[in-house]
Amino acid sequence: MPLLLTKETIDTIIANVPGSYGLYSVGDHEIHKLYNSVNLQTAMGFTEEEYEAIISNPILLIQPEQQEDYWNDLYNVTEDLEHISEVENVSHMLRKDGRIIPVVSIIRYIGVYQDLPVVLAMFRIDWNQRIEDYEQVLNLQALYETALRKTEIAVWEYDIIHHRNIIAKAIYDDEFKTRTHIPHVITDVPYSLTKYIEDRYVDDFVEMYQAINRGEPSASCEVWLKGDDDNPRSCQHMVLTTVYDEQGYPTKAFGLGQDVTSRKIDEELYNSINNQFESILPLAIVSARLNLSENRILRFISNNPRIDSEATRSADDYFIYAGKYVMDAELQKQYFETFNCEHLIHLYKKHQTKAMIEFPVIYPNGKVQFVELTTTMSMNPATRSIEALVYAMDITERVLREHTIHELANKSFYYVATIAYNSRVIKFISHDKAVGIKANDQMSFDTFVNDYCMPLMIRSEQDELLEKTNLDMIYHTLKTGQDYITRMRHIVGGKERFFQFNVSWLIEDYNLMLLTCLDVTESYAEEMNNMRRMEDALLATERANEAKTEFVSRISHDIRTPIGIINNMTDFAFKDIDDPQALLDDLKKIKSADSFLMSLINDVLDISKIDSGKVELHTTQNSLSDMYDNIYHIVESLCDGKHLDFDAEFKGIDDDIYVDTVRFNQVTLNLLSNAANYTPEGGRLSYTFESIPVDNQHIRVVSTIRDTGIGISKEFQQKMFEPFSQDRENNLNTNGDMGTGLGLAIVKGLIDLMKGQISVHSELGVGTTFVWEAVFDRYEEDFEEDNEELISDFRPLDGRVLLVEDNMLNRVIAKRLMEEFEVEVDCANNGREGLTMFADSPLYTYDMILMDLHMPLMDGYETTRQIRSLDRKDAITTPIVAISADAFAQAMRKSAEFGMNGYITKPLSVEQVYAVLAQHLAEKE
Repeated sequence: MPLLLTKETIDTIIANVPGSYGLYSVGDHEIHKLYNSVNLQTAMGFTEEEYEAIISNPILLIQPEQQEDYWNDLYNVTEDLEHISEVENVSHMLRKDGRIIPVVSIIRYIGVYQDLPVVLAMFRIDWNQRIEDYEQVLNLQALYETALRKTEIAVWEYDIIHHRNIIAKAIYDDEFKTRTHIPHVITDVPYSLTKYIEDRYVDDFVEMYQAINRGEPSASCEVWLKGDDDNPRSCQHMVLTTVYDEQGYPTKAFGLGQDVTSRKIDEELYNSINNQFESILPLAIVSARLNLSENRILRFISNNPRIDSEATRSADDYFIYAGKYVMDAELQKQYFETFNCEHLIHLYKKHQTKAMIEFPVIYPNGKVQFVELTTTMSMNPATRSIEALVYAMDITERVLREHTIHELANKSFYYVATIAYNSRVIKFISHDKAVGIKANDQMSFDTFVNDYCMPLMIRSEQDELLEKTNLDMIYHTLKTGQDYITRMRHIVGGKERFFQFNVSWLIEDYNLMLLTCLDVTESYAEEMNNMRRMEDALLATERANEAKTEFVSRISHDIRTPIGIINNMTDFAFKDIDDPQALLDDLKKIKSADSFLMSLINDVLDISKIDSGKVELHTTQNSLSDMYDNIYHIVESLCDGKHLDFDAEFKGIDDDIYVDTVRFNQVTLNLLSNAANYTPEGGRLSYTFESIPVDNQHIRVVSTIRDTGIGISKEFQQKMFEPFSQDRENNLNTNGDMGTGLGLAIVKGLIDLMKGQISVHSELGVGTTFVWEAVFDRYEEDFEEDNEELISDFRPLDGRVLLVEDNMLNRVIAKRLMEEFEVEVDCANNGREGLTMFADSPLYTYDMILMDLHMPLMDGYETTRQIRSLDRKDAITTPIVAISADAFAQAMRKSAEFGMNGYITKPLSVEQVYAVLAQHLAEKE
């Protein structure tokens, strides 16, 4: 592998090689001058300006008959590296004064610059047309090696036959020997050198030498050298080029080693930052990869597809767009000063690679979100451009948690402190209002008890204080898995106050405890009152149970009574069928008994709900995305506490629905908390929330909970939803708290209440998947109609109505109701029949049409549309009123869009039927 030259390397060679020489890159029959020394120009009789103006290609100064040989030498030294490392050429060149002079050229291949091979040509004018003095050539070679050493390029010779390295003398000085501890001649190569190389690169290093031993023309590798107290670890790019004898056998190889540590470190840092960025992507609100040097956006990812296109035009445009969301004026000023390409590049050049800012975002709907914007900068090793990885994270939960802790520490609790058990030191997080201790004050725990707590105690209770504040006893209590809670009475400001002390683990691994002190004087008094009330309530309950037993006995008798009446009076009604007055009396008694029976049943159901704890759903308008966010944030904290990987996804549309969020969350969080509880640390928990439109009025919500926990046995899956059932036979369950066994029973009951369903798939030791779903009503604005007052004085009406209804009983009921008002009624069994009857009738036959919406063959919407499109005058003017059991506003709006004039819902009542008829038909005179 050729040595990759940089401009810095070339400049160093130029500065350190004296004499007449030139550096050239060689192309296809083209030679490009990189540099010519002044001596060469002077020897040829030209000034620097003349030489630059005349020719940059020295081959054109060579006599034409010798130019082809020179080209062959150039290509041999750059293409046939396997056999040739340098060539000597003697040619005749034309001076400025017209004289032809012999020039000896030593041409050596040194590397690659901008994808072209580079040669160093050292010139010597030989007036005798002979080369007798090789000392100058050797000196130039030594000077060249010195130049390579100054460019941190190591040079050595590898003796293939004896497996030894000989480091170039110009390289091997006292400083090199002291720094590397490597001898001038190294035997048993490559194995003796592996101790200097990091383990993961040893195989590559050995293979490079073995390739040369096999006779391959060249070999290369990149290895990291071990560091020590004197030298940091470094990365070397090594190249070996084989030299062959006259018979073609490999005898030695020349090695070049270039220190590429800086480049590799840049690459590793660049790759590390990019890998970190990829892992953050799923969690970020918005993320971008920017080229700051060129003010370009390389990659842009956002969870919000509606982000303005102005954010993606350039890197600075991205920062300007994001800055609009920084509402605080001072923070916004700080943001724009920091987050722009010019300033970030300035920070990077000062070795500051990261910039961060936190700010709140207030959305138009009033929602507040706290965001942390982080910019991490690095240099792209390939392009040398400064790039930035930018991502915005939602830190709302963290900020709220910090504020909550602060408020609790300073308001809710009398004081909060930490106790380090090993050192027995207490440190206060908040103020102690009683004794004047300030936040961050610390002292020994014994000093706190004796000097601060003891003076507040009643003398007779001081011994009790010492017992309750024994730190060893508190420690052992916490080790049992229980918090330590105690109450003590203090005298504060001359008044008796009760305080509750709670000690729990803050960080158990470090024996660090958290102490909270709460003034419970009022709650203590309330507790005493509650105890008295509980005693009274217990007595009342006993009395109530007695009353309830008596009530059940009585209600049993009372229910049987109306049932007997209904049975007997029904028999009497059949017997009195020919006696209208007696029959009417029988029916009145049946109606009266029926009403009494329904009243009794409602009372019994109410009592049953109280005794069984049965709940009712209370639906309200809720956003699907808000429901998802609430569950996500709760479970995220739960998983963090158990060190579980948690991922969640919202899929589908984001609409508002009618739902009892308390019961919905109760079901979902019960399943998620079970999954977390029975998944060992390091496991994974996932939650997918998917909303699927069913129709214009309904949305199906599907919640999927997956875990990699202990699983559920097939036997227990058969009874898992029964009350008090527990999987005690699962040997993988190491969780001591089995629960009550009511959780899944409650889940099943609530899902049934929501008319949903739940399924489970589980395998022991692999994990469990629960999927539960239910259909909910979309939220719709109320459909506004003119509310006509119901007419209680039913007068005969004059008109003819076409009733289009597919259900026979519904037709009978509707027809009979209308005939009560002396209205003529024609009936059609479906929409297609109704359309035909209207189309075939004489003009203005029907004064009104009552149209059912859901019918076979042709529904009410399509029937209405086709009637309105008929080529007859009354097709537009005849009122059409929808009748349907669908009471949703969407159906009402849709009926109006299809040309209907009104809407009444089933079951039909006398009042509503008369009201709609009276609106469109005239009263009979």
